[in-house]
Amino acid sequence: MTATTAAPNRFFPNTSWTLLGEARGTSPQAANARAEFARRYHPPVLAYFTALTHDRGEAEELTQGFFEKIAAAGDVFSGADASRGHFRHYLKRSISNYWKDDLRSRNRGKRKPEEDVRPDAWSGAGWERLELEAADSPEAAFHQAWVRSLLDDALYRVRDLCKQKKQTVHYELFLRMYLSDGRCTPSWRELGTAFNLDEKAARSKTETVARHFRLVLREMVGEMVGADKSAGDKAIDEEIAALLALL
Repeated sequence: MTATTAAPNRFFPNTSWTLLGEARGTSPQAANARAEFARRYHPPVLAYFTALTHDRGEAEELTQGFFEKIAAAGDVFSGADASRGHFRHYLKRSISNYWKDDLRSRNRGKRKPEEDVRPDAWSGAGWERLELEAADSPEAAFHQAWVRSLLDDALYRVRDLCKQKKQTVHYELFLRMYLSDGRCTPSWRELGTAFNLDEKAARSKTETVARHFRLVLREMVGEMVGADKSAGDKAIDEEIAALLALL
């Protein structure tokens, strides 16, 4: 995992449903909310269209059109309802609907016939009903890109938290231990030596950031699953397990 996305905008709410509500508004703030919405969800939308069309240029055109339609009218999400559950699945379904509408309205011969577009596999009844196909399917590409973006945003939040707590060394230790970009993972002794720390101190500081990361990730997932408080922990646990399985 690498933090490759643009830094999150701290002036907007973390909750996806709340941000969507602002993006669909008509106030001057709505334009900025739409820009933030596009920043957050550009990677999974682009991944979906890329896997669907096998044409990067066309995928970028579709992605731009999807977000422009939100900016113009907001009707892409006219039926948005947080009580219906996971925002991620709602977004994916909206992308699929946009694709079908685009096929009907523009009728481009180079695209697949509408009847060849797979229906949305999400039924709203739980992860066991979400049937992902091959790894390069639009559905799988969307969900995998979603996970990467989610983890990147979580990492940004943890970085900011560590700055506030004056734990920048802790954060650097965490990066070297768990986010080494394919390099060999150092031992705790090697990691500590690089920062003039003994093995115990290096482990302790690193695990402090790991706890931050777990808490931040749970908070972010909790903002998206739409579960009530009584089922919240279970829903979050199930969603995290499912997300990690997609990596």
